[in-house]
Amino acid sequence: MRLSGPDTILPIRARSTLSSAYEFLADKPAAQSAQTRASLLHRKETSAAKERQRSLPLFEFVHSLREEVRGFPLTIVIHGWPTPSAREFLEVPGLLEKRDALWLVTTVTDAKSITPIGGAVILKPDVDGAENSSRLYDNLVADIAYFPAVEEDEVRHLARIQKRARAILIDNGGALNLKLLGLLEKRVRRYLWAADNVFVIGRSILNLPAEDKTTTPTLSPEIDQIGKMLKELSTYLAVETDRRFEFRSYIERVRRKFPEQSQFRLQLVQTANVHDWPSWAVESLPSLYLPTRNFPDGGVTALVWSRIFKCLPKETKIWSELCNGQFLEVKLSKELADRAEKIARTIEDNLARNPYPSDSAFFGTINQALMEIDEESEESD
Repeated sequence: MRLSGPDTILPIRARSTLSSAYEFLADKPAAQSAQTRASLLHRKETSAAKERQRSLPLFEFVHSLREEVRGFPLTIVIHGWPTPSAREFLEVPGLLEKRDALWLVTTVTDAKSITPIGGAVILKPDVDGAENSSRLYDNLVADIAYFPAVEEDEVRHLARIQKRARAILIDNGGALNLKLLGLLEKRVRRYLWAADNVFVIGRSILNLPAEDKTTTPTLSPEIDQIGKMLKELSTYLAVETDRRFEFRSYIERVRRKFPEQSQFRLQLVQTANVHDWPSWAVESLPSLYLPTRNFPDGGVTALVWSRIFKCLPKETKIWSELCNGQFLEVKLSKELADRAEKIARTIEDNLARNPYPSDSAFFGTINQALMEIDEESEESD
């Protein structure tokens, strides 16, 4: 297949797959010729230890990917080129080796406005008349697909490439980061890029950057077993009309055995996340707002149920998502923390008084609680 054409910018490779780009970034001499990737079927699975590691520097993350393919070159696809975020990501030390293949995805129509990087291929899959680029993009298998989360075109690109990418890396600083995270399929290995570190999504609560670390407890073996048991119970109760009532009653029986209630409730959310409870079971958890750390100014970091989060200002920053986005880890000022806690308490009180087991009754109770909160806010204003 010819790669050159009016819709694809392919600089000449003088020595190896990424010799020129690597020299440009690392100022090191080029070396050996490119090595051909072996069959994807021969990749090693990620070790359990690495899966449990929740955040790590980019070079360690990339190194773990290289180990999985026995040191063969990586294919790295950077979207949103040439935005500042994409350029910043490309320049991070430890990302590239000389033999790697680099693909830069852009929506810029004027090729002259893009400065070529030697050894990199620039694709324009959404530009009119760029059928060759589009075809190449739809057959591209990526080891790392980076999204700066700043352009709406990335939404289409993510939908097209996520099944052919080993790791999706989304920039936490991008305005569209939550939108992109919401589009990811469950089986996809997804990560956030923030503070020069890679944060794992979907296995456990993420570590925050050093200055904002929470005090979320490590999941104990006992709670882990309880989480497995409750997941099996949720499968058994799935078709029952009163499943929410039954499930909460089992949680209440277990809860009485743990004297440290705040730690237990935090770990309960963790185990729900790790064991992939269904949404209705997550909604049956006893606490919908859980502070994880207090700050001297009265602010907190907390786990907040998604419906409560929607009542907070749009600029509230999310550090991580659990339970497929049903719980969000956020940092809140004292005022917002008080508001979130009040909303959660009102919802929990209303649910405790709700005598009807159906899903419609559950959501009706939630809506009624939120209406009460709105009415109180209007009266106070």
